[in-house]
Amino acid sequence: MNNEMSHSETNPRLSDELSTETTVSVDETGDLESNIVLTVVENVADITDQELTEMPPLYDSINSGAVADLLSSPQSGGRSVDITFEYQGCRITASSDGTVTIRQLTA
Repeated sequence: MNNEMSHSETNPRLSDELSTETTVSVDETGDLESNIVLTVVENVADITDQELTEMPPLYDSINSGAVADLLSSPQSGGRSVDITFEYQGCRITASSDGTVTIRQLTA
């Protein structure tokens, strides 16, 4: 399976919480659900400096099939659909424009 992603720079941002944020594009060819899972888990592991094998499955936090279905469904008026959830100390926003934004949350 080819999981091509284009990465933006990871940069610290100051908001209500100090965080690190990155936005990546999901490979929309092939199995969208698997590509979303790989994109989220690999990038969360990078941001949080965790080993993939030590992280709980993403499906413990969200139904990735439902995310893929929502993001691949055409929306009226050309509107974008965004889904936001938390996983391993990160806030993830997946968008129907094919991007996933991952922000590490700090206490």
